[in-house]
Amino acid sequence: MNDPTDCFQGKIEFHNSSLIKGWAANRLRPDEPVFVQVSLGQHKLETFSPSLFRWDLKAQGFGQGYHSFVYSIPPQYLDGQRHEFHFQFERTGEALENSPVTICASYERQHIPFETTTLIGQRVLVLAPHPDDESLGCGGAIRLHCNHQDPVKVIFVTDGSQGDFKQEYAKDDYIRLRETEAKKAGHLLGVSDITFWGIQDRSLVANEKLIKRLSKLLDSYRPTLVYAPSPLEFHPDHRATAMLLWQAVQHAGIETQVAFYEVNHPLNVNTLVDISEVIEQKRQACDAYKSQLQYCPYTEFAVSLNRFRALTVAGSCGYVEGYFLLDSREIARYPIERVALKQTLPLGALQNRSLPLVSVIVRTQKRPLLLQEALSSLLTQTYPNLEVIVVNDGGEDVSTVIAPFSNYLHITYQVHDTAQGRAAAANTGVAVAHGKYVNFLDDDDLLYPEHLEKLTLFLETTGEQVAYSDCEKGEYHWAGQGFVLNKEKTLFWGVDFDRDRLHCTNYLANMSILFSKELWERIGRFDESVEVFEDWDFWRRLADQTVFHRLPGITAEYRQFVRCENKDSQALTTFYSKDHRYWTLDNPVRRIWSRIDALETENQRLRNVLAQVSGGMHPAGNDFGHSNNMRLLRRIKRMAGFLPQGVLLYLHPQLNRIKRLVSLLRR
Repeated sequence: MNDPTDCFQGKIEFHNSSLIKGWAANRLRPDEPVFVQVSLGQHKLETFSPSLFRWDLKAQGFGQGYHSFVYSIPPQYLDGQRHEFHFQFERTGEALENSPVTICASYERQHIPFETTTLIGQRVLVLAPHPDDESLGCGGAIRLHCNHQDPVKVIFVTDGSQGDFKQEYAKDDYIRLRETEAKKAGHLLGVSDITFWGIQDRSLVANEKLIKRLSKLLDSYRPTLVYAPSPLEFHPDHRATAMLLWQAVQHAGIETQVAFYEVNHPLNVNTLVDISEVIEQKRQACDAYKSQLQYCPYTEFAVSLNRFRALTVAGSCGYVEGYFLLDSREIARYPIERVALKQTLPLGALQNRSLPLVSVIVRTQKRPLLLQEALSSLLTQTYPNLEVIVVNDGGEDVSTVIAPFSNYLHITYQVHDTAQGRAAAANTGVAVAHGKYVNFLDDDDLLYPEHLEKLTLFLETTGEQVAYSDCEKGEYHWAGQGFVLNKEKTLFWGVDFDRDRLHCTNYLANMSILFSKELWERIGRFDESVEVFEDWDFWRRLADQTVFHRLPGITAEYRQFVRCENKDSQALTTFYSKDHRYWTLDNPVRRIWSRIDALETENQRLRNVLAQVSGGMHPAGNDFGHSNNMRLLRRIKRMAGFLPQGVLLYLHPQLNRIKRLVSLLRR
């Protein structure tokens, strides 16, 4: 039976394949803990008490605002099956809004498809470096298109003349032989529109003449789907054909899709096409190239690969062609090395979404080599809609460093004639940014490929305004013109958001945070009187307006090249003197004694509440030992006069965090 003084309220706000985020509270008694039960069907998984701080909930009258939670989905449930997670208040059984949450995801599906895709209904262009590549690489798909009466044009780029390893034919006779075999294979696949460009075998390069020739063909033929060998193939003509197509698509500016096929180098594919019904026609087309089969059983290898490609879809088909499919809009924005990068990334989830612009502010000064690496890390971002503002704070001109990236990134270059400082450079960058969200990336740091995608999708989905991920820290030293990692990289803090903690120490790396530009406009510019810790000062002011949401997982690297401990220590003293709510210059801890007193009082009150709930027995798994906590608080007070400046005291009225004070004081 419900207590008449209870009014439970909660909501599931966001979920993906790794976490479920929400909040829960007792509206009438918001400072008292509530317990949420998580169940999978009829099976109870666990019970927890929300304890993450939410400024917006506090502003709405929910007591101290410690009512949020992030529930990590157990990995055993990422098995591709449908699972419903139910969230309800333990006391009443009431479900949180938007509960249950349905998860149907698997780790494997992030890396390879488990369903086939039909590509028919397109206007098709096939680029084959040599006669036989079209049959070996995409012969099944060609036959499916022809069966569907799709228009299909095949271009054989080279003459294949270097394939006569035994020198049994005159060159012209051998070229004609290969053309005859190509026409026979085309007939077996249903293709009659065949063109031979006749470029000498093993001499193919993506020069200006050929790029214009292919661009003109793309513009006139207007294919909606182009098949081509991947740039990862090891034959030089295959790689050159991929480069030729890539640059021609950029030059022509048409909208199409490119399906990279496999001949001599398997791919991490993102598209599977069922060719079971036409596997015999493909086999016959491959066998038509008798001049090639005398040296190598190419048909056997191609069909065996097609059989292997059915691994994840074997329940529905027997033979599959695998492709790495890219949209021309992505090709237009990136260099061809993008293919190699995406081979190592999970399958993208951004297709057909309207995505807001993200502005990345890159501050630089006299470090062109590091700037080049920072911009390279932006080139690898899986998030497509971004702009880059490079702010050169009085250093040497870096136009030549930026120029190669301008072909693929929208870059605005801002220059300070004389150095104005880190805060001024930040303000210059944000002032000209057009994005809905802003991310900083100093020239000595790096973003990993999924950083912007991960944070932006979270903010867009939840409507929140600040999110951050974890980063790792690497310490380097310069060696000649380059630099060397001193030791193994380590996790940089990696802790959940806490406003009090942020006022005591900066546990947030600059590049790890994505925030709404509207917040910058609301709270004001970076304080240009702060020389070193301008970002920390800004985060503290930002934290007074909203809550920061941590998304666990490393997506960036904070790189340190020099140590300036003495300089930082002096700057820290000046920095602490700004905030009289927390610090005084003589002893920073004395300013928060009142907070320790509040913690002691809240500890006693919550002990009484929990004792009533549990009938005098404290819940298992939680340390609510009153005497231990009181001794700890008295110990803090006794030690306060001896603690050094800048000590981290992680204080707020949450009992389940008191134990952390012990470890922090022992550091």
